[in-house]
Formats: sequence, C-alpha cells, structure tokens
Amino acid sequence: MSEEYRFLRYYIPGSLFLIYLSGLILANSNERVMQYLSTISILQILGAFIGFFAISPPIGYMIYQIYDWTMYRRLAMCREKRKTLQLIDDWAKEEEVTLEDVKKKELIDFAFYFSLKESNFKMSDQIGEIIRRFWSHVNARLVCSIYVPSFSLLFFFLVLIPITNVILAWDIFTLDLLKTVLILFYVVIFSVFLGYPALETMKEAFALEESVVRIRESEIRVYIKKLKPKKTSNSTSRKIPK
Repeated sequence: MSEEYRFLRYYIPGSLFLIYLSGLILANSNERVMQYLSTISILQILGAFIGFFAISPPIGYMIYQIYDWTMYRRLAMCREKRKTLQLIDDWAKEEEVTLEDVKKKELIDFAFYFSLKESNFKMSDQIGEIIRRFWSHVNARLVCSIYVPSFSLLFFFLVLIPITNVILAWDIFTLDLLKTVLILFYVVIFSVFLGYPALETMKEAFALEESVVRIRESEIRVYIKKLKPKKTSNSTSRKIPK
C-alpha cells in the first residue's frame, strides 16, 4: 500500500466526519455563533482549513480501527457471504478435522502463496492483488457510509451539546430539529448510494477468491490431512503368566 493511498484512506473518512459534524453544528448554532463567523478574517479561515486538513487523517485512522474491531472481522469470517470458508469446512469434515477461524484464513492465504511458487500459475498474484483492492474498496465504502455518519451524530449529541451547554455553560446551541432531520436525511441518502456498491464488490472479491482456492484444492487437502490428530493406541500390554 503506497503512502499516498494510505493517506487518502484515512483522510477521506476523517474529512467526511468533520464535514458532517460542522453541518450539524452550524444548523443548530444560535445567533452568537453566526455573528462571530461573520467577523472572522481570511487568515482565520485559512488556519481553520489547515487545522481541518491536519486532523482529518488521525480521525479517519481511529474510525478505521473501530471498524476493524467491530465489523471487518465479522465480514471476513462470515460463512454465509464468504463461501470459501464453507468450502474449506467441508473438506476438513471429510478428513475429520476441526478448524478454527484463524486456520481457515491461513489456508486461504496458503492457496495464493503456494500458487506464486509455480511458474504456470503467476496469474494468482494478479488475482490476489485484485482481491486486496476490492477489499480496500469495500472497507472504504462501509466506513464512509456507516461509521462516519454514525460517529458524527454520536459525537454531536453525546459530546458537544453536553460539554458546551452543561459543563461550560457556553449557551451556543439552539437545537433545531427540522434542520437536523433535513441534514440527516441528505447524509443517509448519500451514505446509501456510497455504501450499496460495496455489496457487489464484496461478492466479486469472494468469487475470485473461491476460484483460486478450488484450483488449489489438492494442496489444501494435503495440508488439512497434516492437521489431523494422530490416533493413539489404547491397547495395554499383557503380562505373560509364569
């Protein structure tokens, strides 16, 4: 993953978070805030944009970590969507072997890395790269369509309003439900259009992965046989009578 891609990966969700949050703040700010905004200078606006640019990647990184902990692992190990897991399960049952989720993931990786050693199957390297790009695409869309708007709304209602109105008593918010609902409506519509293509991309990634694993079936079965526990002899030695 290039540094430019890594930066954009975290910058985009962080920027969307700040945009959504700023929209909610401005929609519910009272006249005191609006009067202050009308007096700020060009340098202050420029400083705000620089700060906006600087804190977006760390925010995006934190949102991605929460996504990895809560959703990504469930998607990656979902047997209903990822048919390859069910396929490996079936092969393991035929050999009377029970596999943990970590071992199943290892066998999927094994199919790709084993194929790279063969000169007549270099295509698997390209397929593996395509699948990784598909997954990056899916992750980015799910993060920006589900987690970013959710955390923007959560941060606004559970953090900003209590801090400003209760703890510090700044009195800068006047909650406008109509404007808030309108903003949330547009955010939901945008999130649906942003997140829906991720489902189709995920299906394509799983289908490509399954094709490689099926090609490497014989090697995977050999690997599974090696995991089969050895049978221990239960026979006891008999003493020869004198």
